Amino acid sequence: MCMKCRELDVPHNIFANMPIKDSVSWNSIISGYASKGIWSKAFELFDKMREAGFEEHLLLWNSLVDIYARSEKVAVARRIFNLMSKKHVVTYTSLIAGYGIQGEGREAIELFNEMIRLHIKPDHVTMIAALSACSHSGLVMQGQKLFDQMQSTYGITPHLEHFFCMVDLFGRVGLLKKEKEIIMKIPYEPTPEMWATLLRACKIHRNTEIGEWVAEKLLDLKPDNPRYYVLIANMYANARRWNKLAEVRTVMQDFGVRKSPGCAWVNTGSGFSPFLVADTTSG
Repeated sequence: MCMKCRELDVPHNIFANMPIKDSVSWNSIISGYASKGIWSKAFELFDKMREAGFEEHLLLWNSLVDIYARSEKVAVARRIFNLMSKKHVVTYTSLIAGYGIQGEGREAIELFNEMIRLHIKPDHVTMIAALSACSHSGLVMQGQKLFDQMQSTYGITPHLEHFFCMVDLFGRVGLLKKEKEIIMKIPYEPTPEMWATLLRACKIHRNTEIGEWVAEKLLDLKPDNPRYYVLIANMYANARRWNKLAEVRTVMQDFGVRKSPGCAWVNTGSGFSPFLVADTTSG
């Protein structure tokens, strides 16, 4: 920690000797300490900033809420948020996103509802933050309601990122048919990562029926990506369909897919079977 403090000695001295400190200088020095995790000094400077008369500087305060929320210091971000006399959609969005990252989806939705009660209109970034929070916390009903209200209530046309949040939400809770349905309804071309998200869910929940359909779609888009072959193979391994796993290895060799993943052996209870080990994707 002392080393981190010393790294900020020069900028701190420059700041301390500035005859006039504007919002940019306050934001820079507080952000510097926050980025190093030196929270006590960041808090001290934050209080001094308020004493210096920057109580109503919305852009600066929004920036601080965002910094702390992204640093997983949501309680600190909330403290700053509560001190603000004026709040903007950006302020709410930053804190909603912070709660989502922490897996505190219910708090994120409560904050979203508060924003609506105060007649602060959400934008498309707010909706991504709220839907992502629902996804990370498995809040299916809340996520579905928000998604359904986007256009009808808030006048926001769902973009690819919003659909991706719903794909992720349904996949996390094992609603694979719903996940498949929403991918089929997307008015855009689904990205390879969307298909991979559904495939990861199929792996986790051992649904090779949908998984095989997804694998075909995915490999049509990215036939030479070894990561996706590994994901397909591990789906079969997780479902203990060892013959299918062997077929995937053969296909990889036939097509000359490079960087063929390594193979480990796992105890299935009735002996040992091969398992591909290069799948580092989450899920």
